[in-house]
Amino acid sequence: MSVTLAAPGAEGRAVASVRNWPVDPADDSPGSRFDGSATWDDDVVGGELSVRLSFAPGGLWDERPSRAQYLVVGGSESEPVLLVREDPDSCGDPELRRAG
Repeated sequence: MSVTLAAPGAEGRAVASVRNWPVDPADDSPGSRFDGSATWDDDVVGGELSVRLSFAPGGLWDERPSRAQYLVVGGSESEPVLLVREDPDSCGDPELRRAG
């Protein structure tokens, strides 16, 4: 699972591309993931700085998340981490770290 966040362009939209992304973060069954794009912006949810991913609806056979998904910003200024908040009963949230 990966996400690439691009800075806002001239039209003001910030675009993200995702690979092997869950349609529903609580469902990790095969076939419940996709590659695609979204728009993103920062938000504060429950007192935590987050990145909100908003996906355009897919076609009949092209599932996409129906609601925005949130990644919590963690780590440090020099080594930021995005935490994927999934099932609160699971053994920890997946972490997305800066590549390169």
